[in-house]
Parts: sequence; structure tokens; C-alpha cells
Amino acid sequence: MKKVISLLICVMMIVAAIPALAVTGSAGDAPDWYVDNYDFVIRNAVRSDESYVTFMRIAPGVWTTSNEIRNAPGLISVSEAICRTNTDANGVLTYNMINGGVYSIWVRYSNGDTYILNKENGSTAVTGIDMTNFRPSVDESKINGITVTVDNIYLDSTKGFRDFFLARGTWNTYNDCKDSANLIVRVTDSNVNTADYNYKRSYKYEMSYKNVSQDGNYTIWVRLYDGTGYAIHFHINYPEPEVIVNGLQSTVTDLGGIKCIRVAPGEWADSAAVKRAPGVRVFTAKDVLKNKEQ
Repeated sequence: MKKVISLLICVMMIVAAIPALAVTGSAGDAPDWYVDNYDFVIRNAVRSDESYVTFMRIAPGVWTTSNEIRNAPGLISVSEAICRTNTDANGVLTYNMINGGVYSIWVRYSNGDTYILNKENGSTAVTGIDMTNFRPSVDESKINGITVTVDNIYLDSTKGFRDFFLARGTWNTYNDCKDSANLIVRVTDSNVNTADYNYKRSYKYEMSYKNVSQDGNYTIWVRLYDGTGYAIHFHINYPEPEVIVNGLQSTVTDLGGIKCIRVAPGEWADSAAVKRAPGVRVFTAKDVLKNKEQ
């Protein structure tokens, strides 16, 4: 009797751990999906009959049956745990793909309904789901000091990423961005392909403090192999040093671009007074501060 009671308690605890999700579709509706760069999204991952997506098989290529998808090379199996984790409170499931390409996807709901997604929305032709239409972008919230990350890069010699030009200022043409007076760096698909990342979907570029000396606006001109190009505008807040005092020890952060630090006992009104102060100590970028971030 004790064993039965314990089992019931465990089951109740597991059920309670699964949060209630908003209903986003009617019972029996096929998956309402779309692609946003590397994200595959199902809007109605939870339906009105309380059925929800419990499993997906994502196969590279164009396939028409569940067996073909199950046995496809490079198959990605998405478990119920991952489906639940990636379904938000609004009942929308978002799965971030590792690589771009053309895919066929098998989806199963908790009530047993299964679907094969191998057509573009609104099309009757079986061509697979096209996940190759990427637009590289910059998320300003991910800018770290003077390091800029370009996301949503797709390497493909037909219509993927070709290169980008990083320039000072706000510009809206390719010629302005590549102008030597504005240009900081050009990054090509070869640079991305040889970067030390697990997946070639992003590229981080750390500008030098010679290029960034104050707060300012910058532009990245992106070119794709399909011949299109566009500007990305963003702002960089110049990182200023911060002094953190801990007893008799002080830490100075954000040392990039710093040539000299002078430390003097007492209170002084300006840099000239600090320089003349008795007992002043000097640290320079040629010795103590060399290659230091703090």
C-alpha cells in the first residue's frame, strides 16, 4: 500500500511540473509554421483540445514519407522535453536550427496527430522547407565594449553571405561604406569560414581603440551572393575605465586604449596636479598595462 501511495505522489509531482500553456490553435489544425532566419517556429504548438507538439524529426532534403524522413542522413530528432522547453507561455514553439538548408519535417502532437511539412506555405509543390533566406544582422544589446557580432550568417556560394564592410558613420550606400576614409574592415565569407567557432552563423569583430575613440554611429554594409546588399546601422558607447577599490587594492577596468595611469596620494583637482604630486606612481601601456584589459 505504501508503494502505491508513493507512486501516485511522484506522478502528481511530474504533472504539476509541466506549466499550463496558452492555446494557439484549434483541434486538428495542421502546424501553422514559419521560418525566421535560423528559427523554425510553430505558432499553434498548443491546440484547443490541449494537444501539443511532443516530437519532431527534421531531415535535410526533400522527403515525402515518415519512413524517408526517419532514415534520412543528417536527421535531427527533437524530443518532447526539448519541444516543451522551447514552447513559450503563448503556445509558440521556436526551434533554433544549427545549419541552414532545405528540410522536410515530421511533427507529432500529443493526441497522436502527425504531419509532414515539406511544402512552402501556400504551395502545393513538394520542394521542402527553404531555410536559406538569411539576413545578417547586429543586435546592439550584444555589443560588448568595441566588439561587434554579426548574426544570421549563412555560408552558401549561391545566395549566402559574401562579405561585409564595417565603416565609421551612418551611411546608406555601398560606395560610402567601402570608402577608405570611412572603412574600418572588410570581412569575407572566407574569414567567417576559418573563424574558430563551432557553427559559422555569427562573426565577432573587435575593433581597435584607434578606430573607436568616442561614442559614435557605425554602419555595416552586407553583400550576399545573390547580388543584394543593405546597410545595418548601430551605435557604440565608448567604454570608459572604472576604478573598483577593495581595501588597499584598486582594480581599473576597460583599459583598452589607455596609454597611462597615474596614481598619487591625496586629493587633486586635475591631471596636471596629479602628475606633479609627491609620491606619484606611473603605469603605462608599454610596461604594466601592456595587453591588459584590467
